[in-house]
Amino acid sequence: ASGACRKLNMDLSCDRQMLRDYYVKTNPFSKIQVIHNDSLLMFYCTSIMKDWIYYTPEYDAVVIAEQDHGRLRCMDVYCDQGKNLLDILASVADADAKTVSLEFTPCDDCGWDVSLIQDDEDTLFVLSKGETVLDNGRLLFPAISHT
Repeated sequence: ASGACRKLNMDLSCDRQMLRDYYVKTNPFSKIQVIHNDSLLMFYCTSIMKDWIYYTPEYDAVVIAEQDHGRLRCMDVYCDQGKNLLDILASVADADAKTVSLEFTPCDDCGWDVSLIQDDEDTLFVLSKGETVLDNGRLLFPAISHT
């Protein structure tokens, strides 16, 4: 990580509370905001993602991201508006990180490569009588909200 960040310890109640407090701020970089879903967040963050939670004081942000052999896989970022996503991600990325993938749809996808997910187990079915937010085909529900 280029900046000083620390892993939150989900075994500590103060760190779990910190995660909850930042979750309320939501992800200002995501086109879709999932709110009132803290039980699912805590399920993931106290089990399979428990080692993926970082706090970066320089940007006052909590990041849920997997460090995966040179790739930072960002699930979510919780902070106030007005911050720079790439700076935040650089502050938590391992020194060998060469790529970043977002597991949510960014508000501004300029500069990001977009690829179609071909996964039958992660398909959303929507019944609609008109136009929906899904019509342009460039939308990914935040991974942290998948059940």
